[in-house]
Amino acid sequence: MARFPSSWPVTTLLALLHCGLAAVFLLGRASGTDAAWTGFPLDDAWIHMVYGQSVAEHGLPYYNPGQLESGFTSPLWVIVAAAAHVLASWFGATPWMTLKVFGVLFGAGIVVCVERLVRAWTVGPWPALFAGLLAALCPLGVFGDLSGMEVSLATCLSLAGILAVTHQRLTVAGLLIAGAGLARPECALLAGLAAAVMVNDPAYPRPAMKLQVALRLGAPTAMGFAAWSLYCLYATGRPLPATLYAKFDMPAAPEIPGVIAEAVAALPAASAGAVLALAPLALLRLARPDRRTALTLTLLYPWIFLFAISRSRALPEGYGTFFVWTRYVQPALPFLFVAMAVGLDQLAHLAKRMPVAWLRPAPAAAAAVLALAPYPAAWSEQRARYAWNCQNMNEVQVALGQWVAQETAPGSAVALNDAGAIRYFGERPALDLIGLNCADLLRPEMQHVLFEPRAMANLMRLEGAQHLIIFPRWFPDLVQHREFARVFTPVASFHSDHYTVAHADASQSRMWAFELRTNNPPQAHAAAPR
Repeated sequence: MARFPSSWPVTTLLALLHCGLAAVFLLGRASGTDAAWTGFPLDDAWIHMVYGQSVAEHGLPYYNPGQLESGFTSPLWVIVAAAAHVLASWFGATPWMTLKVFGVLFGAGIVVCVERLVRAWTVGPWPALFAGLLAALCPLGVFGDLSGMEVSLATCLSLAGILAVTHQRLTVAGLLIAGAGLARPECALLAGLAAAVMVNDPAYPRPAMKLQVALRLGAPTAMGFAAWSLYCLYATGRPLPATLYAKFDMPAAPEIPGVIAEAVAALPAASAGAVLALAPLALLRLARPDRRTALTLTLLYPWIFLFAISRSRALPEGYGTFFVWTRYVQPALPFLFVAMAVGLDQLAHLAKRMPVAWLRPAPAAAAAVLALAPYPAAWSEQRARYAWNCQNMNEVQVALGQWVAQETAPGSAVALNDAGAIRYFGERPALDLIGLNCADLLRPEMQHVLFEPRAMANLMRLEGAQHLIIFPRWFPDLVQHREFARVFTPVASFHSDHYTVAHADASQSRMWAFELRTNNPPQAHAAAPR
């Protein structure tokens, strides 16, 4: 139970502050256009929009008409994207802006959960206000809210799940954690961790009680993943989403500390050393019996999550600068705000031993200022990057999608490597060469089409595709093959001069549309995907 019943107005103001700052992000014009308002900073967001539009119109997640696929790891976010399409049609809004509103609301939920968690474990309103400000003002959080991705949904549900555990609402906690897992698969770790921690809570001494706790916390996640796995098996013949098979890459063990360090460094407070200064102090609170078990869960979870991320994909050095990579680690970061605030409270408690009474508030106040001081500079940088990322997407993928809609025959297909905006705006069946949304291309016997122009041409003809739309740098063996120019001819290209989505210069960001020549019949056979 919260110690300060009158604190909800402060919580509400913090949530509204976060929403207001999101509006500031949307109005950013660093790119010289309104791209921050009209676009997304990542093509993967448009993939969710493709599936969401299908669910809204047909009730099922088709990628191409009548073609079930598992090219999304967040089924819950696809449902949210479907709701965005339905509401947009009712109110005359754009689906992408409606999806951004959903993201901001979940971001406000993160602020609320962080603030309420800290209130549960500290004395007085100041640590909770500090945590609420860290979350409400965090530019990386606002970036995630407006990204069109599932980041804020997964984070909000994870925090809400732990808040429910804190208040001994274990059934509710199990359902919230299951939702987090269906929003971001790695969040399912929280179900196992919560069950493992809570069965050791002294409040549940008997074996039957421990079993009940484990089932209430873990069973919803297990059932949710079983249903998701059955869908994937039915849609693609594989028990896991196609994105896992296409992107999973276990890095070497020595890389793990660097990945975790960069994740923490992505927080503005880390630049001033506040995370390292305050978060360890929260461990001292574990010596007190009050709500010790739930606090242990909160302090452990972000590090286990970051470890799992570091083992599941190879993140490049310097990835913390780019949202295309930080989105994977971001669901763990608000938990560090909770640890910092509990550490701040512990610092204030230790400072009470200082002999000079008027100096006792100074250490905690200095630590709070140190943590919040980097925010203005981080805000300026992230707001500009968001606008430019959206501009990059609008100038390349969205523009190519509009070109496809205008220049290709209705009903014809296109082969491509970025499967979001081009499919969404082009409104043509798409052959996803990466395999995220065309899982059959992940089969070993299909891989040769990515290297042999004649095999690619044969596959495209079998699929009714006349155009190949790719980043040439992604397929060097294909485009540099001596047969490529005999089979394909370039017909259009789009690029963005100031490319900020990832490590690349303007030339590397250029995407080309190639047309299949009609006077070169295929000389090799390639089996058509299902």
